[in-house]
Amino acid sequence: MTAIPDVTVITAVYDTMPYLTRCLSSLAQQTIGPDRMEVVAVDDGSTDGSGRELDRWARRHPGVFHVVHQPNSGGPAMPSNRALELATGRYVFFLGADDHLGREALARLVAAADTYGSDIVLGRLTGVNGRYVHQAVFARNAVEIGMFDSALPWALSNTKLFRRDLITKHGLRYPEDMPVFSDQPFTLEACLLARRISVVADYPCYHAVRRADAGNITYRSRHDERARCTERIMELTERLVPAGPDRDAINVRHFAWELSKLLEPDFLRQEPTVRTRVAATVGRLARAHLTDGVEARLPAGAVLRFRLAAADRHDELEAVIAHDATGAAPDVHISAGRVYAGHATLAAGRPDPLYDLTSHAAELVAERITVRAATLRHGPSGPELHLTAECPAPGPDPDTPVHLCVDTTHARATITSTRTRTPPSPAPGAGAGAGADHAVSGKVRESWAADVQFPRNCMIQSAERPAERPTERPAERQAECAVDAAGVVLRVRVPLAGVLGGFGPDGGQLPVRVMLAALGGHCDVPLRAGRGLRLPQLVHRRGIRPVRVALAVSHTGRLLLTAAPVTVGRILDRLRRRLRVPGPAEARQRKDHP
Repeated sequence: MTAIPDVTVITAVYDTMPYLTRCLSSLAQQTIGPDRMEVVAVDDGSTDGSGRELDRWARRHPGVFHVVHQPNSGGPAMPSNRALELATGRYVFFLGADDHLGREALARLVAAADTYGSDIVLGRLTGVNGRYVHQAVFARNAVEIGMFDSALPWALSNTKLFRRDLITKHGLRYPEDMPVFSDQPFTLEACLLARRISVVADYPCYHAVRRADAGNITYRSRHDERARCTERIMELTERLVPAGPDRDAINVRHFAWELSKLLEPDFLRQEPTVRTRVAATVGRLARAHLTDGVEARLPAGAVLRFRLAAADRHDELEAVIAHDATGAAPDVHISAGRVYAGHATLAAGRPDPLYDLTSHAAELVAERITVRAATLRHGPSGPELHLTAECPAPGPDPDTPVHLCVDTTHARATITSTRTRTPPSPAPGAGAGAGADHAVSGKVRESWAADVQFPRNCMIQSAERPAERPTERPAERQAECAVDAAGVVLRVRVPLAGVLGGFGPDGGQLPVRVMLAALGGHCDVPLRAGRGLRLPQLVHRRGIRPVRVALAVSHTGRLLLTAAPVTVGRILDRLRRRLRVPGPAEARQRKDHP
C-alpha cells in the first residue's frame, strides 16, 4: 500500500453478524485495489462475534484492514470519530456494517472526485430487503448539485465520499451525545461547507440493507430519542441557514420524514409519558419551523397532525392518528368553498379553522382514490396498463368544482366522459357549455381533463374553454370518467412503450400517479392499491432482450410500475425463492458460519 491511500473506509461495528461478513467481503473485492485503500473498523463492544470477525479479516488482509476494539459507547458517533482520527486517506467513506458496496464503488467515487475537484461525492444507493432509500438525488450523474436546489436534503446520511481535508480543516465530528441520527449534523455541515458536491448515479455503489430482525439502529431506536435528536438537527440548521426558502428546503425533509414517523400509529402504543414528551417536542418544532413554505410541501395529513401538536391538542392528535391507522379514506368536509379535514369540530356553528386544508384540497380528494383492478396487456404499440380506480364523492357542497385528470409516470393520458343517462340541467355555477366533451387542464402536464362537479344529481358537468383546446383530438380514448351517487370511477388505459424507454438497461420503477385539481389547487400523487388488488405482470421484448413488466405495491401501499430484464440468473433466483433454496452467496455465508 502506498504511504497515502486514496480512500479510507470507516465502519462502526456493533453486533452486525452475519451481515458484517458480506460488508467486509465487498471491501476486499473493490476494484480500486488494496494499494489505494485502507479500512478502519471500530468494534464498539460487540457481543455477537463481530469483533472476532473483524480480527479474522485483518489477519487475511494485513496492512489494509485495521481494527480497533472499545467498550460500547451507545451509538455510532464515538467509534466514527475515533476512526476519523486514524484515517490517512485523501478521502474518507463511511460504510454501515450492515451494508455492502458494489465492486466498482470506490474506484468510481474517487475518480469522480478527482475529475471534478469535488469535496463530496454521492454514489447511488439501493435498498435491500425492503430498506427504503430516497432516490430523487440519484436521478442522473451530476458534476455539481446544491443543497437548496436539489434533493440533497433528502440524502443526509453519511454514506458518501468526503475529502478528508474538508473534515480536517473545519474540525467536523459526530455529536457523541446523539444516539441516533448523529451522521446528519456531520453531513449537513459538510455539505454546506463543500465547494462542490457531485453525484455518481449510473452505478449501484451502495447497498443499504434492512436486517431481517429490523436491528438497524434507526429501526430499533426509541421515540423520545428520535424526537430529541431531530430537534438537535433542526437547531443546527437554524444556526447555519438563515430563515427563508433555503431553510425551508432542509426543514421540509425533517417534517416529512423524521417527525412524521414519530406520529404514525406506533405512537399510540407508547407509554403515556413518552407520548406526552414526543408530542411536546414535535409541537415545539412545529411552532418554530412549520412555515407556509414547509406546509405547502407536506401531505395534508401531516400538516394537520403538526398543527394539532403545535396547538397542544394532544387528544385530538391521537384521535386523528387512530382514524388514519384504520386505512380508511380521508374524511373531507366542504363548506362555503373551503375544504376541511373530516375531523373538524364545530365552533359557533363553523368548522374549526385549524382543520382548514383548502390549500391541500386536491390532495385530500386524490388520497381517496384507490385502484380496484389492474391488468397488463400487449397492445398494438407495446405493453399497456389498464386500471379501474374509484373515488368516493368529496361533497356535500353541490357547487364545489373538482377537476379530475389522470396521468401515469411520464405517459400522457386523456379523459373522456361516459354517460349512461341524459344529464340534467347544469347546477348553479356550472360553466357554459355543460354537457360538452371536456375542458383542457392548463396546469397539469397537458393532460386532458374532466371538470367534474358534484351537484345533487351527481352527473358530470363540463365546460368548454376554446382557447385551451388542443389542435388535434387523440385518435383513441385512453381513459374514461363516470360519476354516480357513490363517487367517481376512472378507467384508464396507458401505453407503456414510452415509459419503458425511459428506463435504463437494468430496468427500474416509477409510481403510478393521479393528477387532480380542486378549488384552484392541484396535486400529483401516487395511486393507492385497493385491498386484495391482484398485481399483474407480463414479459415484453425490448429489442433483443425480454423485460418483465409488473405492478408492485410500495411499503406505503402505493402502486409502482416495475421493469427488469429477464436473465437466467434472475429466473434461477426466483425459483430459489419459491423453493427456498439458498443462492451461492447465502451458501458461502452458511459455510463460513455453520
